[in-house]
Amino acid sequence: MEIKYKLIKVDVEGGELSVLQGASKLLSLGAVDFIQIEFGHASRAARVYLHDIVNFIAQYDYKIFVIKPSGLLPLDFDTFTENKYSYINFLLVKYGFLDKIKNHLLVR
Repeated sequence: MEIKYKLIKVDVEGGELSVLQGASKLLSLGAVDFIQIEFGHASRAARVYLHDIVNFIAQYDYKIFVIKPSGLLPLDFDTFTENKYSYINFLLVKYGFLDKIKNHLLVR
């Protein structure tokens, strides 16, 4: 039996990377369409940085978006992005589902 999840919300106060790593089989099978995670002070206190999450997700078929009040902004990650966000929510979208969010995309 194939298991599919539309959305997984991860809010574990700094343990987001560990949860994603624990879900690596689901991610590699493409069993999750959308993942919502937060990143902030608790992550940094756990010595997990945004680049750790971005690098981990890069091995899977997901695009990362910043959740803004008015929509979704594609994450444009570079060495300075780490300091840009003190607390932020992200939506990880499986590439095959990008069309589902096209009406919510923001342009820089």
